[in-house]
Amino acid sequence: MKIYAGNAATTRVSDTALAAMTPCFQEIYGNPSSLHTPGQRAAEKLAAARAIFARNLHADPREITFTSGGSEADNQALRTAAALGEKAGQTSYRLNEIRAPCRAPYPPGPGAGGL
Repeated sequence: MKIYAGNAATTRVSDTALAAMTPCFQEIYGNPSSLHTPGQRAAEKLAAARAIFARNLHADPREITFTSGGSEADNQALRTAAALGEKAGQTSYRLNEIRAPCRAPYPPGPGAGGL
């Protein structure tokens, strides 16, 4: 029996996810920000995925952001919290003593003043 204990960093892709993503790896791999046909096909696929997540989370598709990984997602969450706090007049933040060092090199966002 093999045991893999690194699932906090990476996890085997499920068969369902792999089947859904295979066309994106092989056929629909254009840059979704591009105006050419492959890019537009990718943009359509991305919009459809965003709509599925939004529907399942009872959210607006504009609230769904895809990131490249955990560090980027952590930073996006912190920046969003800082921006919402700033709108509400909050000027300081306290982070848990246990933090991933991967967040340290990211510069503060505009108006966030750092975290």
